[in-house]
Amino acid sequence: KWVGREVSKRGRVRGNVSWNKSRYVVQSINGYGSLDVNKDSRRWYSKENKVESSQTEEVVEISDSAELMDRNRDFTTKAYRWKWKKPVQNVLIVQKPTSELIEKTRKISNLLASKGVTVHVTESTFKHLDHLKEYKVGNDNIDLLISLGGDGTFLYSSGLFEKRCPPIMSFSLGTLGFLTPFDFTNAEQEILRTISEGCFVNRRIRLFTKIIKHSGKSIKQTDKILNEVFVSRGASPSLTNIKCYCDNTLITTVKADGVIISTPTGSTAYSLSAGGPLVHPSIP
Repeated sequence: KWVGREVSKRGRVRGNVSWNKSRYVVQSINGYGSLDVNKDSRRWYSKENKVESSQTEEVVEISDSAELMDRNRDFTTKAYRWKWKKPVQNVLIVQKPTSELIEKTRKISNLLASKGVTVHVTESTFKHLDHLKEYKVGNDNIDLLISLGGDGTFLYSSGLFEKRCPPIMSFSLGTLGFLTPFDFTNAEQEILRTISEGCFVNRRIRLFTKIIKHSGKSIKQTDKILNEVFVSRGASPSLTNIKCYCDNTLITTVKADGVIISTPTGSTAYSLSAGGPLVHPSIP
């Protein structure tokens, strides 16, 4: 018997499950990944929205997350430019309910409201800004998500959407900033330009996990995992033997404390601490 522990998209243990002769299945969710706005790729376009001569990448315009997720997995020669079919109507702002960030949210919401945009906030923020609209999990009408904080806020934002995720625009206001390219100093300008002109987006895969008993019965499953899954020996003092398969083909047998199965996004988290490589999000 050994214990498997799953790590959530925020990098925290989500619970323990003990089993004997069970399988831990991890799959990528091709149609339901996460999107984030790419700040650096703005330079790829001139004012006339034409590709600069120094760029050789093929630029593909999209307007729906499923349209991007369902495309071929070869992202090395394509840049994806997001352009809404209709004017942006609903924006979700996610941040920790600190007094400083509440005021920043108020500032952004006033700007968006002046443009006729409905601003949604999470429950913790709604308590302080009740003139805005409270976001309910399952609302798929969000056109753009604005994240104010660090990487943890970005990961939490992605986890709010079980299926299709809107583009996430992340402003660096936290401790770690691997996933937060925008500076809040230019927030108003960047947000207005994004909702009026569109933006380039990065596609980030998410994982789906399932624990299957020897009898074939599924006893626990978790989805929306953007970072990594950690299968460990738990409280056992002994090393565990884990057979790792890919598409029913045995890859290796691991005798260790556990195995980290990471997405490219999670390659900068626990995987990196364990000696794993850094992987670009465009690599499937």
